Amino acid sequence: MAHLVDIVGRYLLFPKTSRRTLGKSRCGPRREPQKRRSRLLGTSAFGAMFILSITSVAAQDVNGKPEVFDGDTIKIEGERIRLHGMDAPEKQQTCHMGAEEYGCGVEAANSLSALVGGQSVTCEAVDRDRYGRTVAKCLAGQP
Repeated sequence: MAHLVDIVGRYLLFPKTSRRTLGKSRCGPRREPQKRRSRLLGTSAFGAMFILSITSVAAQDVNGKPEVFDGDTIKIEGERIRLHGMDAPEKQQTCHMGAEEYGCGVEAANSLSALVGGQSVTCEAVDRDRYGRTVAKCLAGQP
């Protein structure tokens, strides 16, 4: 972790300075060491969290037999997965076709169930949504 802090501080905060000139200012009065340290630690902590969040999302590939929740959400091995690039109606949602109202959310869930057809699904994590679900690209019928 100390190595990451050193790298972030050296290359992101002070990209064209060496360690010897870090405390010297050419353009004005020298910054107080405490402010400089706080800035360095804050930026380093942000950088470390960003890197960890990227690796944690990338490491969460899942495969197995899915349980379909609605037209764009499945559950595999206890993890809720939202399908990347899909926006289907919620299961309880209704839609109108002409003057007729129908359960388009139930139809979307049934369509996804038919597509999966009891096959094993392999999902590659892409992101997390605002509800904490994994957003993933999934393929059905892959070994």
